[in-house]
Amino acid sequence: MSEKKTKKKGGLPIFPVILLVVFLGVAVFSLIKIISINSEYKKSEKEYNDIAKEAVIFIDDSETGDSGDVIPYPLFNHKYLKERNSDYVGWIQIDDTEVNYPVTFGVDNEYYVKHSFDGRWTSSGCIFTDCRNAADFSSFQTILYGHSMLDHSMFFTLQRYPRSDFFYSHQNVEIYRDNKLYIYTAFSFFKTESDSYVYFTDLNSESDNQAFANRLIRDSYFNTGISVSGSDKIITLSTCVNPTGPERWVLHCKLTDVIDLSEYYH
Repeated sequence: MSEKKTKKKGGLPIFPVILLVVFLGVAVFSLIKIISINSEYKKSEKEYNDIAKEAVIFIDDSETGDSGDVIPYPLFNHKYLKERNSDYVGWIQIDDTEVNYPVTFGVDNEYYVKHSFDGRWTSSGCIFTDCRNAADFSSFQTILYGHSMLDHSMFFTLQRYPRSDFFYSHQNVEIYRDNKLYIYTAFSFFKTESDSYVYFTDLNSESDNQAFANRLIRDSYFNTGISVSGSDKIITLSTCVNPTGPERWVLHCKLTDVIDLSEYYH
């Protein structure tokens, strides 16, 4: 009597196959996410580049103002920007950095976290001032918020300020508004948290302002020797240290000069 030999069925074990499928799924999802993020970054970059081209009034090197001097500063078409977005309040620049953006003032501190200057949803958002401040920068402290994007846009530049060489070579922050250039000089920079005293806005007297400024100077990583009084005007630039978490980089600057550019506007 002959014995029948039974053949064992082949095939891959189930568990490794499941792991492989999960791994491929995660890889595909991650790739789609990366492509989506890069696409979003490029859209935002194009939008802000286009706005900058439209906003700057072209100045030939030979063009002069009423005084006969060559125009030494960029001139922004504030009327055009205000018509494009009624929340527009000024333009911010820091020389030799990516910071070159319109600034908005909204009804809250949420909308421009995820909306561009033109109102499009975007993870880059828009530079905006704290809605608790005065829109004309007349508050003792005006806070400006911006994301720290991986493509180095918006306020990513603040990530470089812990280096003393960068801090001291990029102390001036320029705000263009009302046909004037407002130059602010950095006197303090440090890391803090989103619920820190830095974001207090209910300062009711010059003595309160002075105590606040003294604390900013005391907490700074750098001793600039710049004094700040309770009657000065300061701006605070704020961005996240990491994409998630409460830590923030904050750069505090004092108004040190105002240059009237009216004569250059025709």
